[in-house]
Amino acid sequence: MVSFAPGTASGGGTGGNVSVGAGRTDGSAGNKCKLQVNAPLSKDILGDVIGLDGPGVACWECGTQGHYKGECALAWGRLGRPLPGWDKNGKKKPGDWNKAEPKRKTYGAWVKFLEDVGNFPAGGAEFLALTDAPDLDRFKERARSAPL
Repeated sequence: MVSFAPGTASGGGTGGNVSVGAGRTDGSAGNKCKLQVNAPLSKDILGDVIGLDGPGVACWECGTQGHYKGECALAWGRLGRPLPGWDKNGKKKPGDWNKAEPKRKTYGAWVKFLEDVGNFPAGGAEFLALTDAPDLDRFKERARSAPL
């Protein structure tokens, strides 16, 4: 297991201490990935191209395995701020996805969502300091190059 020290993230906060091993984040990230603070990072929410393997335990909010509470589509929907590509009930919007990857327009919506201080009151989403975790530049790149 490798441990990563706190890192500065977009929005000026700290990334937090998070352990990763065998290509996935473990349950300790669940306490670090906070709703309206941290950007989502799991494949379950972001798709296979930029998302990381999620936890092997159920989400504290919806009970589904594969993502953390802070990135839960149902939790965001309950706030009245559904995640791009997801509806307010925490279900994928089929028209916003190409199988396991969001469409280009959906990544564009992610960029706006992550920069919106209504969604992230501290001034935009903070990105956890994990190896291979997506940052705002990766979302922007996919908004330019993902399949239509």
